Parts: sequence; C-alpha cells; structure tokens
Amino acid sequence: MTTAIGLMADPGQPALVAGRIREALETELSRRVDDSTGWRIDVVDEIVPLAADGSVDLVRWATEVDARHDWDMVFYITDLPRYGQGRPVVAEVSRRHSAAILFLPVLGVVRQERRVVETLARLVGHLHRGSVDVGTEGRVVTRDPDHPEALNALVPLTGTRSEAAEAVEQVYATGLWAVPRLLTGMVQSNRPGRLPAAMTASAAAASAAGAYGVFFGSIWTLAADMGVDRLSVVTVLAVVGMTSWLIATNGLWARRSDWSTRRWAAMDNLATVITVAVAALMIYAGLFLLLLVASVVVVPPDYLSETLGQPAGIQHYLKLSWLAASLGLIAGAIGSSFDDDEAIRNATYSRRESERRALHRRLEELDADQDEHRAHGTGP
Repeated sequence: MTTAIGLMADPGQPALVAGRIREALETELSRRVDDSTGWRIDVVDEIVPLAADGSVDLVRWATEVDARHDWDMVFYITDLPRYGQGRPVVAEVSRRHSAAILFLPVLGVVRQERRVVETLARLVGHLHRGSVDVGTEGRVVTRDPDHPEALNALVPLTGTRSEAAEAVEQVYATGLWAVPRLLTGMVQSNRPGRLPAAMTASAAAASAAGAYGVFFGSIWTLAADMGVDRLSVVTVLAVVGMTSWLIATNGLWARRSDWSTRRWAAMDNLATVITVAVAALMIYAGLFLLLLVASVVVVPPDYLSETLGQPAGIQHYLKLSWLAASLGLIAGAIGSSFDDDEAIRNATYSRRESERRALHRRLEELDADQDEHRAHGTGP
C-alpha cells in the first residue's frame, strides 16, 4: 500500500525547501509514522491563489486540489506568517480534507529544513492515524522528546461560525523562542538582499556624495579628528535615517487597522524595519569598500599627510572612507525618492507578502471610494 502526498509551496524559499526535503521526509515518515506503508511525495510547482483578505483559504484550496489530483494528503508551505489567539501559528490543519498549510517563517532560520521535516511528519501522523495526546492545553500532536519545539498545541479555531473555520485546526508555536524564530523567519522570507538592486537612484546619490568626501580635504581633516565613537554614532544615524526614509516614503509601514491584532501589526512592522535596515547595512558596506579603494588609489599618502599635518596611515584612509560612506548613505536615502515605489515594495517583501499587501491596498482604496460616494450621496 502506498500513500501519496502532494507537497506544494510558494515561490522562493518555500519552494527551495520543498524540493530539498522530499527524500528526508519519505524516510522520516517510514521511521516515525508507518513503516508498513509506502510513502510517495509529489513536489508540485503550483501556486495557491490568495483569498480577498490576503490569506490562504485552506478548505476551499483543499477542495479544489482534491478535484485535480489523486493524493491521499496535501500540504502547502507558505512564507506568509500567521498569528492566531496572540500566538504564532505553525500550521492550519483540516482533517476532513486531509490537508494542511505550514507557515514557514515560524520555524525560524536555524535548522529550518530539519524543522520542516519534523513538523510535516507530525502533521502526516496526525492525519494518517489521528494520533493525539490529551494535555493541559488541549489536543497535542504526538511529540518527539528530542525535538519538542517543532510542533505544539493543536486546537480548533474559535470565535467564528463559518463551516470553513470549524473544519480547520491551528497549530500554535509556544515557548520562549517562538516569537524570535518567527521574526527571523519573516526577515529571511523578505530576502533583504534583493532591495539594494532595486535602489539604483539611491545608489547613484550615495556614490556621488561619498565621492565628494574622498576628493575634498575638509572631509579628510574632519574624519581624522573624529574618534571611533563619534564615527559610530554617525553611522548609526545614517542607517536609521535611510531605514526610516525608505519605510516612510514607500508606504512600507502597516497601519494597525490593516491587520487583525495590535501585536501582529507590531511584529509585521518590526520585520519590515529589520529587513530594510539589513539592506541599508549592505548598501553601506558596499559603499565603504568602494570608497576605501577609491581613496587609496586617488589620494597619495604624502598629500594626505600634508593636508592633515601628520603622517598618514591606513587608519586615516579607513576613517575617511567611514565618514564618507555615512554621508553617502544619508544622501542615498534622499535619492531613494526617485526610485520606483512599487519596485522597492516588491524587493522588500517576498512575492506572497507583496501580493497580500497589494490586496490590502486595493481594499483600502475600495473603502475610501465607498466613503467618498456616501459623503456625496452617490453610493449605497
């Protein structure tokens, strides 16, 4: 007897993880769930459309998949984070449809693939034989003492009357490291390394302003007189300035009304701040190296010594490049105003997160239009 499992994933990191874990998951299922059953994992490149509220409707999606594929179970790995009842959600499970959605960010970035295998194995075991233990927090999927952090409480959705919600259970992440893991996973899903490539105008402005510092003697003298502590403060201010400017001018800040809870809005915004700050640090590091090479090549040591009134060493070139890069980053923040807003938003977030935010923006615009019509007596 062979049990066929469909494994689908969002583009990006989820798709990479799904492709890498197939063999490991088959082995784990034989070892932990049922060694008398043959397990077949079909990794399918298929994207699940988002619902109007920016989420994945598990029941509706599972029903559509059942009609197109001959699978005994189906799992979907998404890089969208999810919060429920004040806790990060690891997965949503529909035993009626033998389907589940795994929210990848909550598993963090350390040993991520191993955590995915562990969690999927527990979910398969839960759907395959309904193996649940009853604990103080409700129903709990069978635990592995060696990996207690991968999957925790499995409880039904509450506070709704819809048939879809009643058919779905949520798996919550608990423990001290649940929220930090979610935060790091959200930043990884956003892939901050893509943002610098989308900021061509910002890079041009930063390079031009930094070059000014390399070629003008007043900056040389100022850099030489500044201590490491003062230079560090300038760097922090530059990074904070660029991060704040990018978030404010490109509409990256999520208002509280956009999301279901205040805590979730704070988590989403914190992940955005870290993502943009990491991108700003990457731009800063590249600018620093570029200006260091330029200063060493362009400014002769004798001429630098004459300007400073003291023998010039490598430390003076480093401090000069340090200050010039900070000034360049501040100019780059202003230059980012000329970059494409949509390109920056798409580079800041994963494809799924970008789609979700676009849906929220369209809903906001629709609500604004309806309010305007009501105000003028032309709407419903």
